[in-house]
Amino acid sequence: LEVYRGLNKEISEVGELFELASEDSDIADEVDTQLQSIEVQLKALELERMLGGEFDGNDALVTINSGAGGTESQDWAQMVMRMVLRWAERKGYKCELLDSLAGEEAGIKSSTFFGARS
Repeated sequence: LEVYRGLNKEISEVGELFELASEDSDIADEVDTQLQSIEVQLKALELERMLGGEFDGNDALVTINSGAGGTESQDWAQMVMRMVLRWAERKGYKCELLDSLAGEEAGIKSSTFFGARS
């Protein structure tokens, strides 16, 4: 709750500075810097809110399907799989590929993998 109050105070202060920014370019730069900082903090809070539930720290079973769309869809599904696996690796997850069905020309039709904290 204190984090939200702090952000609310920062937003109010930026609002006051914004009114002065039209007269001074240094203040405008300060407003821009503070707005960027607030945006980063808000994104972090939003992610925490979305993934802060009782079961959100548990392991995950991820399935990616190409759906309709032929070769391009299958190629895109493979790109998504690689992005998710690389993200998981950077975040400290150990992933195990359980099943993968290759596309007819390129990409994958489907892929299933298990992710767990290392």
